[in-house]
Amino acid sequence: LYAGRFGIGGRSPQRLLEALAQVRSRGCELMLDVVGQQAAGVTAMLAEAEAAGLVRAIDEVDYGRATAMMCAADALVLIQAPSAGRVQAVAGKTYDYLRSGRPIMVVAPEGDNLELIRRHAAALESGDTSVGGTAGALERLYRRWRAGEFACESQPDPAFLERYERRALTCELAAHFDRLVGRER
Repeated sequence: LYAGRFGIGGRSPQRLLEALAQVRSRGCELMLDVVGQQAAGVTAMLAEAEAAGLVRAIDEVDYGRATAMMCAADALVLIQAPSAGRVQAVAGKTYDYLRSGRPIMVVAPEGDNLELIRRHAAALESGDTSVGGTAGALERLYRRWRAGEFACESQPDPAFLERYERRALTCELAAHFDRLVGRER
C-alpha cells in the first residue's frame, strides 16, 4: 500500500509502476494499493496500471480509514525524492507507517527519514531510485513476505511514537511560542 499523493516533492509513480510490472513478469504476485487523491496526470498513469492489473487506485479516504488500511496491508511503500537542499525531510506519513508495525519498502536518499525507518521498522530499502533498483527492492520484499519473514510485526518503542503524535507535537510547538512571547503555562 502507498498512502498519499504522488506529484508532490518530486514523487512520481512512474518508476514504481515500471518496477512493479518487471517484478510481476518475474512471477511475483504483487499488487499495489495507492490510496489518496492524485493529480490528473498521476490519475491517468494509475488508470493504465489499474487496467494492467498492477494497482488498485483508491480515492482519498479519511485519516481513520487510511490508518486502518495501513495496518491491514502486507507491506507499505514509501518514496522520497532527493531534496534540493542539504536536509532530507522526514515525511509525515513515516510516523503513521511506523505506528502500523508493517514492513516498509522505502526508496529514499540517505537522511533522517531513512534512518528512522531503519531504526524502527522491518524495512527493505533501495537508495537506487532507478526502475531496476526499485524492482530489486520489490522482489526482495515479495520473497521475504512469501518466506514468512514478516510474520511478527515490529512495533517501535511507544514512547518514541507518542512523542511524534500530532497532538504532542502541537503542544510542544505551542509551548515554544508561549516561551517566545514570554508567557509560561
